[in-house]
Amino acid sequence: MDSLRQIDLIIDSLLEKTTNITMIKRIAILVAMEEECAAINKALDLVQLPKDSVLAKALFPIIVHSNKKETVFSIWNGVSSAWQSAKHEDDHKEAKDLKIKLQRVGTQAAAISCWECIKRLDPDVIVNSGTCGGITSVHKHADKTQVLPQVKQVYFGDKVYYHDRRIPLPPWNKGWDVGAYQCLATPKLIQYINAKASQGVQLAHITTGNAFDHTLQELEAWKKYKTVLKEMECAAIAEVCAEFKKPLIAIKGVTDIVDKEDTAPDPLVNQAEINAQFITNLLHTCQNTANVTKLTVDFVLNKQISDL
Repeated sequence: MDSLRQIDLIIDSLLEKTTNITMIKRIAILVAMEEECAAINKALDLVQLPKDSVLAKALFPIIVHSNKKETVFSIWNGVSSAWQSAKHEDDHKEAKDLKIKLQRVGTQAAAISCWECIKRLDPDVIVNSGTCGGITSVHKHADKTQVLPQVKQVYFGDKVYYHDRRIPLPPWNKGWDVGAYQCLATPKLIQYINAKASQGVQLAHITTGNAFDHTLQELEAWKKYKTVLKEMECAAIAEVCAEFKKPLIAIKGVTDIVDKEDTAPDPLVNQAEINAQFITNLLHTCQNTANVTKLTVDFVLNKQISDL
C-alpha cells in the first residue's frame, strides 16, 4: 500500500506540473444571460451549432455557439423549459409573458452547464464571462488597497466565494461552505488587456448567491472576504472547475451598485426610468465585457498556461 501511495503522489505531482505547460487549444465561455452571450458571439464571430448536430443534441437544452475551427465555444444556459410548461392560475397572462423571458440564471444551471461542457468538450480553459453588481458601502472604511467597483467597468476574478451557503456543521463549515476558489493567475494577460482596452481591468474578489437582494449576514460575509462583485453563477462554475482540475478565468462587468446605503425609494423618481437606466447599463456593460472577453481569447488561445 505504501509503494502504491508513493506512486499516486508522483503521478499527482507530474499532473500538476503538466497543467502549467498545457497548450490551450480549446476555450469554453460560460454565460448565464442571452444579452451577455449575444455580445460575446458577435465579438468573437461565433455561430450557433445546428440543432441536429451531435454536440447540440448532447448538450440540449444548453445553447452552444462556436467558431469555424471549434476551438472557441460559448455556452448559454438557455430558457427554462420547466417554467414554460408551468401553469399559473393567479395570473395566466403574466406567466405567458415570462415563458419567453425566463432565462436560467443562478448556481444550479451554471453548475450543470459547466459539468456538461467539461464532459462533452474537455476545454483546456473555462471562461465565465458576464455581468454583476458592485459592492462598495461595506468597504467604505477599508484601506486604500481595496478595489471599489464602478458601473460599466470590467474586472477579473481573483477568488470566488459563496455568500449564502451557510452550513454550521463540521466538516462543511471548515471552508467548503464559502468556497474561496482561486481563479487562474493571468498577470501577462491583464497587462495585455490594459495596453489594448480603452478601460483597464483590475483583480477583484467575486461573491455568488441565488438572490438579487441580500441579508445582513451576507453583508458581513462581503466585508469579511473583501468581495466586491456580486453575481449568481461564478462560485458554482469555480466549484465544478476545481472538481475537474480545469483552470478558470472570470470576467465580470458591473451594471449597478447593490449595497447603496440609501435604499429607501424616492417618490419623485419614476421606476420606469430606473428600469430603463438599468437596461442601458446592462447592454453597455455586456459590450464592454464582450470586448475584454475577445481580447482574452485572442491572447490565451494557442499559449501555454504558464505564459498567461
